[in-house]
Amino acid sequence: MKASSAQSVLADIYSILMNKSAAEKKSARTMLDQLADYVTTCTSPVVLILDEIDQLDSKGQEILYALFELPHLNNSHLILIGVANALDLTERLLPRLSVRVEKKPQLLHFRPYDRSQIVEILRDRLGEVSKQFDLPALLLLASKVAATSGDLRRALDLCRRAAEVAENGSDGVAPARVTLQHVVRVVGQMEGQSSLPLQLNHVIVLTALFQGGKAMSVGQLLDDVRKAAQQCHLPPPESSELTHLCQLLQSTGLVAIKGNGDFRLRKVSLSASQQYIEKIIRDNPICASLLND
Repeated sequence: MKASSAQSVLADIYSILMNKSAAEKKSARTMLDQLADYVTTCTSPVVLILDEIDQLDSKGQEILYALFELPHLNNSHLILIGVANALDLTERLLPRLSVRVEKKPQLLHFRPYDRSQIVEILRDRLGEVSKQFDLPALLLLASKVAATSGDLRRALDLCRRAAEVAENGSDGVAPARVTLQHVVRVVGQMEGQSSLPLQLNHVIVLTALFQGGKAMSVGQLLDDVRKAAQQCHLPPPESSELTHLCQLLQSTGLVAIKGNGDFRLRKVSLSASQQYIEKIIRDNPICASLLND
């Protein structure tokens, strides 16, 4: 069950343990007194788990203090387990619990999942679907999550989004494989920016596409990129280098590549907004001069 305040949590606990309804009509003091009588007279242990207690609002935290006192009553059969995101919960929100050593809660710190643990859990949760993920893709995804929060909910959400990106670019072929490029694109969107640094050659490719104004074949793009490179007094890229540049830009979500077969015949276009691409170009002094010519 979910409750947003300490008062509502207390009412829920009272209703369940005392097997009584309409607990909201009783005062907090009355419910606490009756709960104290119950946990000290019952014959079986009672295990009470309160999750995310740092999210409960209670004036002066008096209700939470009273709940934490219940296990320490004489003959109490209550075992209280509190779960919180804040490691300093007792010191910050419930400092009085630390005044008496015998009543100070025992703290158990669960460390965030590391990369290998996240990969193992994802494979278990995804089941057969995990076989559609290339190992480097799963490792990158797990590394990003482990380096931030270690939150498995975030990891599962990234898996879902990466699978959607792979499916959308599979031209109807199913099941689509989720590659490193798909994960890089999704992680980049999560971070609000490209997760791979854009070097000068990348920006020149974007400039050629921006000036072209429409989708073009990789072969035509190569010609335009070579012209742009010469204008910037840079060595023109080889065909294989352009292939790598286009694939990297696709992985960051800045360009889209459509078609099958000969790579030179595939169509390349910008997938980010014109305003965003223009900002990237103008932030590069060398490529910005091409727009001013």
